Amino acid sequence: MPSTKKEKIIIQPKKPFPTDKVLDGLHSVFVAFVCIPSYNLEKEGEEGRKQGYLGLLMRRDGSLGFTGGKVDEGETLEQAAVREAKEEINCDLDASKLDMLCSHYMKDGDFEQHTHLMVCQVTAESLYAIKRDSVNGEHSESETAAFNVVHMSKKSYENLMACNFAGTGKSEFQFLVAQGFF
Repeated sequence: MPSTKKEKIIIQPKKPFPTDKVLDGLHSVFVAFVCIPSYNLEKEGEEGRKQGYLGLLMRRDGSLGFTGGKVDEGETLEQAAVREAKEEINCDLDASKLDMLCSHYMKDGDFEQHTHLMVCQVTAESLYAIKRDSVNGEHSESETAAFNVVHMSKKSYENLMACNFAGTGKSEFQFLVAQGFF
């Protein structure tokens, strides 16, 4: 008897899509708010390393993910990222601070879409301000349970890898870490 379970296929293209052009097809864009580790050059080794932080949403279904969602018709990826940040976490995002990190193609049965992850580097203070203000997002009550600031460490990474992520979120998180953000 054939299985009715749909197989999710995720493929990472060789190069990210342009962020400033209107794209055809179904696209979603997400923003990783990161505060990368810094170093105190007067101290040596791990003692001089300051911890990095990552902003992650807990969605209403309990899954983790980045801020973002569907790109509306006629929008660029940047415009959609700015709109989604305002709607979900009440963040007035400056598009010039966004850097494209990766694009994924996702097919699940008949459903196909391109997902894109952009990075916004912020200070720890800014990340905690986003967390504080996130409860005032227009869609925060209906779409998100919380905006969390994760103190990144090896143990944090291991714990997050055991969690359920929405869509391509886990692949994007792994790619973010592999690129040396933490």
